[in-house]
Amino acid sequence: MRRRVSRSEQARVLARRVEGRTVLAVALWTLFCLLVAWGSRDLVSALGEAIAANDSAWATYTVEDYNALAETGRFSDPRKTYQVVGAYDEASGEEVFRVRDITLYTRLHDLKAPAAVVVYLGGLVVVFLWAQRRYLDAFDDLAAAVTDLVRDPAAPVRLPEELSVAGRELESVRRERLEADAAARAADEAALAAERRKDELVTYLAHDLRTPLTSVTGYLELLDESPDLPEDARRRYVSVAHGRAVRLGDLVEELFEISRFNLQTIPLERSRVDLVLLGEQVAEEAMPDAAAHGLTVRVAADGPCVAAVDPGRAARMLSNLVRNAVAHGDDGTEVVVGVGRAPDGGVRMTVRDNGPDIPEELLPHVFERFVRGDDARGDGAGAGLGLSIVEEIARAHGGRVWAESAGGTTTFTVELPR
Repeated sequence: MRRRVSRSEQARVLARRVEGRTVLAVALWTLFCLLVAWGSRDLVSALGEAIAANDSAWATYTVEDYNALAETGRFSDPRKTYQVVGAYDEASGEEVFRVRDITLYTRLHDLKAPAAVVVYLGGLVVVFLWAQRRYLDAFDDLAAAVTDLVRDPAAPVRLPEELSVAGRELESVRRERLEADAAARAADEAALAAERRKDELVTYLAHDLRTPLTSVTGYLELLDESPDLPEDARRRYVSVAHGRAVRLGDLVEELFEISRFNLQTIPLERSRVDLVLLGEQVAEEAMPDAAAHGLTVRVAADGPCVAAVDPGRAARMLSNLVRNAVAHGDDGTEVVVGVGRAPDGGVRMTVRDNGPDIPEELLPHVFERFVRGDDARGDGAGAGLGLSIVEEIARAHGGRVWAESAGGTTTFTVELPR
């Protein structure tokens, strides 16, 4: 199961990066403001002097005139500020006072500290707005990456470093989607291939039904219309009709197999079964067919072997394997049915024959439904269901089945839990 990354993990990564940059920006802005304030002291004084010089002119008063004006309250207006400087008038040889109005300069000077605070705070606001913008940009990048992932899963996920956690998670989601899409396509292709094989097989069987049916009908009509046929001819016609009827029954059974294949699996009815005895019964039933192919069937057992299986289905599974081996074994060889213990404590049944090898590239497909002998040594001229039914029965018992083929020997192995 894929690990889900906590949203707080990505949030912590992004917060650490943005907060770190924000703290650095605030520190640099504060340092810049301090350096400007310290380095601009002389500049501020010179600027204030220029403002005062342009704003008002100096007026020169003798001491008596200045005192007289001061007594009248000329220089006591609270709304104004005056600069008074004592001086010596060389022309008259007397002490004088020089006075000028510096009200505007004073007001501007009083605004210097608030203005500095406003500028500093404005800088902080800009820094925090930038930090907020970084969060919004990260959200936009993440939304764009998700949109690109939906539109084109084949394209790699591209996100900035601060979104590395989300980037890894989206990349994992992208890979899982690609794998799921590939698996779905493969499943669809396999289903379509199986459906095509099924349709072809139904057509093939429907066509083949007519041949033995026509033959049986024809021979029976001859027997019915010619009661005086010689005994030899009568026996021959009956034998041929019987063989065609048997073939017709096999084809009808295959059609039933195709119909039942997609139905819900019937629950197993388990009981304790002697698998050695089961193998001997299957071998005995296969003897006539094996003799017709010039083969023999033998059971090889390590000793008593009892397991809890569905006897009917287990017999069907083993019978399908033996019939497949008889159909492909070379004349004069033997089919060996092995029964014994598996390494994991379960039971193992094998069916071995000597005949043409299954091509290596087709070996993984022998258990696919509707694969016949001309495809991958499936089931000779049958419906291509025998080996797939073997696999279904093995899985229903909680076991597995596989095939090995090399050097003229083909072995099908079934392992079931004890």
